[in-house]
Amino acid sequence: MRRIVRSGRRARVRVSSRRSRRVSAPQQVRSAESVAASGAIPNAKTQNTTTSVTLIGPVSWREPLARWIEYEAELVLSTEIEPDNRPSHVFDVPTSDVVIAFADAAKPDPVVELALELQAKNRGTGIILVLSGIRDDMARRFSAYAGSWSMITPRMSSDPVRLTVVIQSSARGMPVVEPAVTKMLEAGWRTNTSEDLMPEIPQLSEPVTIGKAA
Repeated sequence: MRRIVRSGRRARVRVSSRRSRRVSAPQQVRSAESVAASGAIPNAKTQNTTTSVTLIGPVSWREPLARWIEYEAELVLSTEIEPDNRPSHVFDVPTSDVVIAFADAAKPDPVVELALELQAKNRGTGIILVLSGIRDDMARRFSAYAGSWSMITPRMSSDPVRLTVVIQSSARGMPVVEPAVTKMLEAGWRTNTSEDLMPEIPQLSEPVTIGKAA
């Protein structure tokens, strides 16, 4: 039925003939099947251009990043997590494309473990680990993460242009390791290796006198 309104006259309802309104059923089925098969949605490209981000770290570090993300058209903040007050279950955390986690050099384990759990939950999640420093005894462990995680310093995390590049690269599955982090890893690796190669010197409980016996 079509509603046709003409000026100066009262609106009336005109019923068009069946022949003019008939649409073949096969044509309707084909169009529906083609849309379902292709998964095409009108304006889909414009709807999926944003990258969702999760921030893990102290509030003093998260606040500037959260304010910056608000004004970035290509980024959207998924959630913020305080390491010392994390959700009881990893599935309570919304899934995001990229996780940016600030790891304290003195106590990195809580943040690293949470990042590992989030990536295990969704293997497509890119991890960006922000390192203020690396203990020598942790160098080998973090070197293993460098193959699949992006690793940057706090200075780079405060640079909008460089951080945007790292976020987009991590979202595509291409980790980025900042040269400054590479130097920290190499220095810690060398120090740790040299300590492992040093021979152990036995500690003697009593002094030993070298010479002829009386």
